[in-house]
Order: sequence, then structure tokens, then C-alpha cells
Amino acid sequence: ARFSRRCHGCGNPHPSDRVILTACGHAVCRTCADARATKAMECPDCAKRSSFLRLYEERVSVDNFPTQADGAPHFSRACGVCYAPNPAARGVVKTCGHVACLACIEQLKRGDRVKCPFCIENAPIVRLIEHLLSTVG
Repeated sequence: ARFSRRCHGCGNPHPSDRVILTACGHAVCRTCADARATKAMECPDCAKRSSFLRLYEERVSVDNFPTQADGAPHFSRACGVCYAPNPAARGVVKTCGHVACLACIEQLKRGDRVKCPFCIENAPIVRLIEHLLSTVG
């Protein structure tokens, strides 16, 4: 499956840095977040007012993965906990921005909070809303 990284604020198809809007789970590029607000912005997808948080997404090296047809870099969707290569749903720890598959995040939850498996922050999670482009590739 392939998922879109397109920013719904400016239309950039492959932003290098993204932020998640913590109230809704939509993501926009860092440039749009910085241009619109200092701590909160209105989501261009659902219009909810939200604070935002930088997503920690791993860039895949050119040696391990060819660049896309348009030359844009690839980012890994692999879960750093269970190593699923391309999970259908991912969650984000609301204080640190670390991303893992939603199945792992749900297993680590205690009540409405999770201890981040990467930095041990203890915080609520938000589901990252990602748009499916295709089920092939």
C-alpha cells in the first residue's frame, strides 16, 4: 500500500518535515505550520483549531531505497517497535511526536496514555490520518 504525504495546506506532494495537528490527526508540512501560527492553527482538512507537533519520521537512505520518480526522498513507514514494514494505521505520542503502528501503540496504552517506546514520554496518543493512494507497491 502507498500513502500520501501531500500537505493539504500548500499542496506540496513530498514535504521533508511534517507536523501533526493534535486535535484531529491530520498532518501538514512544517512550512505551513510555521506560516500560520506559533502554537495553534486551523486544520486545512477539517477546520478544527489545534496545536501542532513535529512528526519524527525516518528518511530512508538512497542506498536502501531508490528515490521516487520525481526525485523526492522516501520516508520509512516501518514501525520501530514490531518492525511491520508498512502499517495501515499509525499513532503518534502527543508530547514527543514519535510514530509507531497503531497496533503497538494500543498495546502499550494504559488508560488514555502511553509510555513512548522510544523516549519514555508518558502521554496521550493521536491517530495519524493518512490517505491511501494505492494498494499496490
